[in-house]
Formats: sequence, C-alpha cells, structure tokens
Amino acid sequence: DGDGAADACDICEGGDDFTDSDGDLVPDECDGDLFLSAGNNLVSLIADPGDASVSSLFNDADLLGIIGEGNAAVSIGGDWFGSLTDINLSSGYWVQANSDQQVIVKGVPANDITYTLHDANNLLSYPYAASQSLGDALPDAVEDEVFAIVGEGVASLNLGGAWAGSLNGFDGG
Repeated sequence: DGDGAADACDICEGGDDFTDSDGDLVPDECDGDLFLSAGNNLVSLIADPGDASVSSLFNDADLLGIIGEGNAAVSIGGDWFGSLTDINLSSGYWVQANSDQQVIVKGVPANDITYTLHDANNLLSYPYAASQSLGDALPDAVEDEVFAIVGEGVASLNLGGAWAGSLNGFDGG
C-alpha cells in the first residue's frame, strides 16, 4: 500500500514485511543499514540496493577508505579513487570511518549466494538479516575444509567439527 509501514504491503519485495527490529519502518530483510564506529569496521551488505557503486552507497559517509579482497578505494575531496568501484553481496569489506555514523542501505533481500573459495584467506560476506550459528550456516562438506573464521574482533577455530573461540555465529552486515 506504499505507506512505509512494515505490514506486508509492498515494502520489502521478496522479503518478510512484518519484522522491523529497529522500528525505522523498513522491514529487516530490506534494511541493510551499516552502523560504523570510528576506525576499522568489517562489513557486508544484507540487502541489494540496486546501485552498489561505492560512490552511491557511501556518498554522504565520512570515510577514509574501503578495502576489499584484492581491491580498495579511497575518498579524496568527496570523490572515490581506486580499483574498488562496486560493493558485491558475496564479499566482505574493511571500511575505515573517520567518525561514528550510520550508512543507510535499503534494497531487496539477498538471494542464495554461491561463494568461490580459494586456498588461504577469503574475505566473504554474510548477506542475510537472520543470524546463524557457524555449524548451521556452513554446509558440512564446506565446514570440514574451513580451518578458522575471523571477524571484527572475534575468531573461531575448527577443531574437527567443533568450533572454539569467541565467534559463535554470523550476523548480517
């Protein structure tokens, strides 16, 4: 009905219109806002905004730069420079913020994502609104191949199918 309320009436195309945890009238599955602290933040998108260009997503943000796996962008005078031009739903990014801030991201829920992993370290996303434990999120065949998972200030080691460490699960964003 286009009234901006999370009430199952066309707000979150392809997602659950009823759950709005932060009360901003955008259902969780389409609400990919990023809450950044001054300094380094490990982030990923949980909603596809359509235009995922760095300049569009971070237009009004007070950032120094963004580092992806094998690419980066730096903000100089309000313009973005570097090899990182678009944010990918399957990738994770280190975002260096100059101050505490919120980056508003609205879009459609992420579909199932297939990751292509390579030997050694991978910088990946968790693009879903709902949280999951490590064991539930990783398919068994993949879980057996993962040595460790490191997040922002947390990590866990795979000790033969049992996870040990401060990282217990994945949270969107």
